[in-house]
Amino acid sequence: PEPIGDQAAIDGDTAVLLGGPVRENDPVAPLRVVFLERGANGQFAESQAIDLPSGTNPLGDGSVSIDGDVAAVFVRRNDPGGGPFRTWVNIFERNSAGTWALTARFDGATPLSDLGAPQAVTVNGGDVLVLESSVQGVRVLRRTGGPGSWAEVQAFGIPGFALPALLDMSSDGDLAVFTDQG
Repeated sequence: PEPIGDQAAIDGDTAVLLGGPVRENDPVAPLRVVFLERGANGQFAESQAIDLPSGTNPLGDGSVSIDGDVAAVFVRRNDPGGGPFRTWVNIFERNSAGTWALTARFDGATPLSDLGAPQAVTVNGGDVLVLESSVQGVRVLRRTGGPGSWAEVQAFGIPGFALPALLDMSSDGDLAVFTDQG
């Protein structure tokens, strides 16, 4: 499927992108997450594709991040019946054989009341930071054990910001950067 917007990320020799719906023009068709690996010739080739569960086809926003053997994909789904948007954070982990799997999935805390509310994810080691409207800031998901063991460990607001001002974020080590509208 064609990529949606600019939802792609790279870390070393691995890239991940959020692909379009498996069935075009189907508002509940699953989206495909595609992993690419750089080979000895320096070219990237698809190594694996994983379909997200049905019903997570965003008619708008998504976000992708990768750090080592952890990737996070955020999607926001429009309710075809006219209801509120719903959000999901999907966490993928790569095992020692190099195979990626969807190991954890977090539903947004509540339906978004502001249809224009932007959100994003960034992976930083064993943490996934989620730019989240319900706290007007960040929720921190942390690996608490083996694969698939993730839990929310912190939520904090970002002083001086109000939705829909928060747009995107990135992190590295002990730093995180946020962009805002205006």
